[in-house]
Amino acid sequence: MSRETLKGQQVLDWLKTEKQGYEALLALLDQEWECLKQRDISGLISLTRAKENRILELHELAQKIKPCLPSEKAAGKRTELGGTSGGVQGQESDPWEAPPARVQKSIRKIKMEIQARNERNRRYIEESLRVIEEFFFLLAPPAEKPPAYGPFENRRAMNSAGPSSFVSRSL
Repeated sequence: MSRETLKGQQVLDWLKTEKQGYEALLALLDQEWECLKQRDISGLISLTRAKENRILELHELAQKIKPCLPSEKAAGKRTELGGTSGGVQGQESDPWEAPPARVQKSIRKIKMEIQARNERNRRYIEESLRVIEEFFFLLAPPAEKPPAYGPFENRRAMNSAGPSSFVSRSL
């Protein structure tokens, strides 16, 4: 095998590993969704760590792959010559498409799914927090009078009526 072929095979293997990593991240997001619905805090904490580790692994892998892939301009010129790109026209996998391009196309689809599921989880968390805030407001409405021992601004407002009796006393 030539050196180019070995390098191409290495890149293809890395891309397949990257695809598996994104599929695993997608599965973690589904698990996160289940934990959110069940209000499983310890499960969410462990999933947060697992997601962080998976994302770090994917980032390291991307750093290996990026220098080996053709630049965007070169890929665009090749796409113009070859017909369709990984965009809207060629949704199904082209049998004449190079294996790395097919894997990259499937990675893009998985990334879109990850984005959608992450957004779903984010909206659920925000809605849950909004409901919790409303419950807290019902249980303990905000104080009408600022506390005496609160932040500096509150103390200054309370002391602006005049000097305190301790300072104004003459001995």
